[in-house]
Amino acid sequence: MLIREGRLGLAFLLVGVCTTGLFADDGVGVKKVTPVPRDVQPSQIPGSRPQNVVFILSDDHRYDAMSFLGHQFAETPHLDSLAANGVHFKNAFVTTSLCSPSRASILTGLYTFRHRVIDNNRLVPEGTIFFPQYLQKAGYAT
Repeated sequence: MLIREGRLGLAFLLVGVCTTGLFADDGVGVKKVTPVPRDVQPSQIPGSRPQNVVFILSDDHRYDAMSFLGHQFAETPHLDSLAANGVHFKNAFVTTSLCSPSRASILTGLYTFRHRVIDNNRLVPEGTIFFPQYLQKAGYAT
């Protein structure tokens, strides 16, 4: 994993923001989705300054299809530079192999059975909160 000082903390903070408070017990032991209220405001870590966030989601290829991972067919010099100077998660997994459900999981922090995007044609339910919305609440322009 390539890490620049301070960036890993931001990554964990963002994951925590995206997954905290999403589930509530309905009284019979079954968990259901309860969206984070829209008025929730992320708090600033004292003494910290906002970091730039560049989120790149590359879809529909093998995990090693970039030249910084040793692939010799595809040349990806700009992504190589970003990986060398940012964060690259070497051991990452998706929850489903289909494109739309996988993207929905990545951008909501929810498993497929929670966001209900089970194929490449189904829309996410109204009111679903996505990663960029959490960034907006934290003052980022998306």
